[in-house]
Amino acid sequence: MELIIAALLIWLVVVSCLASFGRESTIGWNRWHWAMVGCGLLIAATMENRWAGALMGTLSLGMLSFTSPVRIIRLYFFPILALGAAYAALAPHMTPAMVAPILWAMVGVTVCVGLWALHSLWHREPYHTRIWPLWGAQPVATVVGHPEDGITMTSDPGSSQGYFIFDIPQVCIRAGQGNANHAQAIGVVGTAAACGLWWMGQPWALAALGLTLLPVLICRDRRSSWLTQGPVYVGFVGLMLLTMTALNDGAPMWRVGAEWGVLLVGGLWVAKPWSRGEGWYDGDRMRVWREAIRHYWLHPPVYLATTIYWRWFYRLMGYGISSWETLVLLGKRIEPTVKLMVPAHNEYVALLIERGLIGLVCALGFIGSAAWTLAHAGPTGQAVLLVGLTICAIATTHFPWTFPQGITKTTKEGYGNMGLVILSFVTALLAEGFR
Repeated sequence: MELIIAALLIWLVVVSCLASFGRESTIGWNRWHWAMVGCGLLIAATMENRWAGALMGTLSLGMLSFTSPVRIIRLYFFPILALGAAYAALAPHMTPAMVAPILWAMVGVTVCVGLWALHSLWHREPYHTRIWPLWGAQPVATVVGHPEDGITMTSDPGSSQGYFIFDIPQVCIRAGQGNANHAQAIGVVGTAAACGLWWMGQPWALAALGLTLLPVLICRDRRSSWLTQGPVYVGFVGLMLLTMTALNDGAPMWRVGAEWGVLLVGGLWVAKPWSRGEGWYDGDRMRVWREAIRHYWLHPPVYLATTIYWRWFYRLMGYGISSWETLVLLGKRIEPTVKLMVPAHNEYVALLIERGLIGLVCALGFIGSAAWTLAHAGPTGQAVLLVGLTICAIATTHFPWTFPQGITKTTKEGYGNMGLVILSFVTALLAEGFR
């Protein structure tokens, strides 16, 4: 390990003086680009959790992508470096004694979001957004709505420049989170934290459930139905509690697996019409995921993967940090009927596209190793496991690990939610206290 760290330090010395990347107008940013990769690898090498180190390493190597290094450094990689450095510094000092106060803090924050949602419901204030030129920098109009309301692209008569229009004005309730799904996700995490405290032997935590569930029940966007992502994940929390109770009571694994299998089959049956847009509103997510994975494996962009060697390189290493947006825009220009979805609304699909098979395996290994450790750590560890798996479930249809600094080229708005990022970060740190 000492040799690896010494080699990376030599890397930093060399690139700070001599490196040139050839994609930026200034030599300074060329060298910063390479230096940030080295800093990320240094942080990865110092992490005691090897799965966390491998994940940090793959994210660092994601800097070597075809998108703008300056944009990546400023908007994506600085947050990754900050959280990675904090993780490496704090992980050795985490203890199980920190679990209860931090879970109570999660519950308290969620209660505040619930009260905010109640206030928003009472006042019914609209949320305003803007119409942005496709390649421009200034808004041309202001309407009521949000990018989740559905994005359409039109052309200005007499101009070749397109516009992205948020075209469905309506009163929205988001409790200050910018997106109803963000608010609902925070409410679900707070609900899981309250249930985790109850699991640890603090039954009075259940008294907060009425408030932690308010964001789930109240917050919504334009959709006519109140049934959105939040209630589904509340059901997941309940199912996890039943599973942990059954396992602690000595129920055989085959019975628990059979119960999950029945629920999975039922969920797929419900999701079948949902995926075709016949029932619940999914924003065409499932079709986009299928097409993205198909193109990732079978038909990568021609200008990137001209040989079998490069095809396998991108399959294993991905297309780089923030490449999802670039590939979506490329597909939109080639095939106008393609659904515009920035970001992916599925963190695992996004990891596969941007970081390849290696990055996805590192992420799943990190999650799996933490889950295994927490499952055998008694009620306190299982409480953290409940919160962590809830966040991982949310990541299947939402984007709790997307940085809000990642402002898109298309909408000029930040996606992601800092609250969800920090909740995920703190939960992962709590798991380190049981290793």
